[in-house]
Amino acid sequence: MIARRIFVRLVQLGEGRQDIRRQQAVRALQAPGDDPALFATTLQHLTDRRLVTISSVDNEEPAVDLGHEAMITHWSTLRDWIDENRASETAGRRIERDSDDWRRNGRDPGELYRRRKLADALDLVRKHEYELSQNAVRFLAAGRRRRLLERLGLVMVAAAALAGVAWLAITPIQEAWLKHQAEALSPAVRLAGGPAILGPDDRRVTFPSLLVDRHKVFNQQYRYCVQALRCPPPDEPYGDANFANGNRSLPVVWVTAYDANDFCSWLGRRLPTAAEWERIARGTHGARFPWGNAPPQPGQVNAVVGRYRPRGLVPVDAPGYQRGDSPDGIEQRIGDAAEWTATPIIHGHIEWQGTWNGRDPVPGLAVIGDGWRDNVVSADASLTPGDPTVPEDETGFRCVATTQ
Repeated sequence: MIARRIFVRLVQLGEGRQDIRRQQAVRALQAPGDDPALFATTLQHLTDRRLVTISSVDNEEPAVDLGHEAMITHWSTLRDWIDENRASETAGRRIERDSDDWRRNGRDPGELYRRRKLADALDLVRKHEYELSQNAVRFLAAGRRRRLLERLGLVMVAAAALAGVAWLAITPIQEAWLKHQAEALSPAVRLAGGPAILGPDDRRVTFPSLLVDRHKVFNQQYRYCVQALRCPPPDEPYGDANFANGNRSLPVVWVTAYDANDFCSWLGRRLPTAAEWERIARGTHGARFPWGNAPPQPGQVNAVVGRYRPRGLVPVDAPGYQRGDSPDGIEQRIGDAAEWTATPIIHGHIEWQGTWNGRDPVPGLAVIGDGWRDNVVSADASLTPGDPTVPEDETGFRCVATTQ
């Protein structure tokens, strides 16, 4: 199935003209559900037999091409695959183009599919979900959520009219109750202010006293913010809907940095800066890991350690991981889900750019801690650039507050 998809996607469908070959980036040929090792082996097998070629120019991402354009007209198997998949492949590529435009335009709701166009696209997803990228699946999921909200809005308007109510809105008492419930699920640890050693250059930085979430924000906490109409639902694709399907003790992921900031602000807190994250994870003496300088062992972190490979996120306060807590009792600083911070950076260059206010557009934010699919690295070396507008399946967050 992987080889078939690779060959079909390397053909530019003529739509009334002759089909020709087209180059594609390696990532464009891999579906979200593929086993990475199997995909790499398949691509290498095709390359070794010169059925496809791989080239790279000026250190750009490798591009794949058919070994020869004559394969399109003279290889009957490929012709059959093209003919069998022409309609769905054409529709899928159109969805990919529209989803790319949606992402480039800041995820503008006006560009989402509606009515029959959305229904046809969702039907394609149900039949050919493996062929769509994560961005395209998120694009359709956003359209589906808007359709559900529109229907819910009609029901609420009708209910209000029948009840003789001018409008329906959450009351201050209801929101206060929801906030109280969320706060009750957010145990925090108070860290004393003072100097701490940070970074590979062991610089000394002085911090104020901080109140830090003991664990990452999880689905049930975030649900209260959604119910209070203060946070949008996570942007989960169909195949990874832990929030929607009721796995409430898992860390919330598929949220943007803006979503994370909305939740923290709702509770009167904020996202930590990258420096604060590092101080929380490494303590005041610059330890390599939350538990000290000893290399990690399986059970300390939910991440790749030696031959151990996790199967996914684990619930907050999961038994068996306490040995990975920091001396202050803060859990899962490394592994499980990486965490958004409020430190803007330039993509490709780790250049500190002050502190993000949670609202303004920024080119990138520091994401720290790595996820469950990653190899464990030290707390001062797990920083990567993240697009604050793009939710990911391994990026969550926790909140902090400055105290006196």
